[in-house]
Amino acid sequence: MSEENNLVAVVRTEFGKGAARRARRDGQVPTVLYGHGEDPRHLNVPARDFARILRAQGTNAILTLDIEGTEQVALTKSVVVHPIRSYIEHADLLVIKKGEKVTIDVHVVVVGDAAAGTMVAQDASTISIEQTPSTSPNRSRSRSRASKSAPRSWQASSNCPPA
Repeated sequence: MSEENNLVAVVRTEFGKGAARRARRDGQVPTVLYGHGEDPRHLNVPARDFARILRAQGTNAILTLDIEGTEQVALTKSVVVHPIRSYIEHADLLVIKKGEKVTIDVHVVVVGDAAAGTMVAQDASTISIEQTPSTSPNRSRSRSRASKSAPRSWQASSNCPPA
């Protein structure tokens, strides 16, 4: 795992609105780590480092959390951003085990203009993909545009024939 995805997480002992505000004021993001039948763990992670990872890898980033000396691999499940001030208010993280398949939602962005005489309708803004997550730093990012290696049917094209 690359160093860029490592976060030191601190177990939260305080709960509620006031505790969350104090954590954010101190540069932390309140998070909940759950999954695999384990009890949910309430954590704080460094806000700047977490935001940097999300900017670089999108909201489906795979993280390595250092929780009191124990490493835990997690996937960001949801991120709540303040609607006006654009800071991360809260995040839910999902425990993942090596080799297991997870389902992630990927946003679909249509690029280009429709050819003359055609109409393009987009029924969904997201698609769900099931895959075994890669923990290598060279994995493809879900928020990047379709690449040449992606199947042709996944790429948005402005010269698609009319349906």
